Amino acid sequence: MQPTNGETEGLAGATHRMAKHLLVIGENRLELLHVELQEGRDELVHLIGLGAALGVLVLLALMAFTAGLIIALWVLSPVLVLSILGLIYTLLAYLTWRSLRGRWQSWKLFEASFEQLHRDYAAFDRDTP
Repeated sequence: MQPTNGETEGLAGATHRMAKHLLVIGENRLELLHVELQEGRDELVHLIGLGAALGVLVLLALMAFTAGLIIALWVLSPVLVLSILGLIYTLLAYLTWRSLRGRWQSWKLFEASFEQLHRDYAAFDRDTP
């Protein structure tokens, strides 16, 4: 039995609409990915700039503080002063490293894209018999 012209048109129309919807969904996901890439890049550039500026300023401040402390306490005990400063700087470096490691491990790139893909998959899985 041959399908009538109306049935063929209905099937072709439904297939065309479904393909069009899938293309629109794909385009939306690509746009979301593009926006997240731009945001990630901007955040990374901003963090690198702030980190570099902070590093330079902290280094200058520590140099000035260290020179003043060494000059003031040199007569007391040069070895003790330098040892205490070394311990303080080591402790600060360790705390900074822990903070950086925590920030790096908690950074989630493409989180919104993956979340949307999971929702799409769940909706598709729910709709299929």
